[in-house]
Amino acid sequence: MRALYLGLAIQMTAAANAMSAEPPSIGGPDPLGDALRAEGYVCIAVDRLGSGYLAKTVHVNNTPVRMVIDTGASSTHLDPVRTKALNLNWQDIASPSPRGATYFCNIATIQIDRIMTASLRVRSIDVTDFNIALEAYGDSEIDGVIGADVLISHAAVIDYSRNRIFLRLKPEAPHKTQFRMSMPRLRASTREER
Repeated sequence: MRALYLGLAIQMTAAANAMSAEPPSIGGPDPLGDALRAEGYVCIAVDRLGSGYLAKTVHVNNTPVRMVIDTGASSTHLDPVRTKALNLNWQDIASPSPRGATYFCNIATIQIDRIMTASLRVRSIDVTDFNIALEAYGDSEIDGVIGADVLISHAAVIDYSRNRIFLRLKPEAPHKTQFRMSMPRLRASTREER
């Protein structure tokens, strides 16, 4: 697990070096926002951390919880220790992860501004090492991660230039996304053919 956080810390360093923590000053027309609002999206302001991550304080069981938005996380995660006040019913996952025991709990909803998610199975994560890495950038600690389960169900569109995320007000029906990559066939050549 520590290797995972070390990898995240390295990625955070690269992200912070690649982009300024301050968003560009943008005003005037907002064609992206206008188009998405017309399609039923809600615009949600997010904080860009010094590390480059986007974060948002959301509500779980009417309690504020600070989370990063992680498009690479397949599911939403909460730290059981940091969210102990929520009195969540953590249970063992039947088939543990190769990285060790993993737990899950079911929550009725996560409230992200006006957006209310459907009921959700949330996985456990220990964010201690991650928070240590965030501290190096002067960022506030987090309690968990908003993952692809929420982002996909609300058809998320992230606008990094204006530090905002658009979520569809009504979640889409769960579906399996299929990715198909078309690759040209490669064939080994012999010395005589070169």
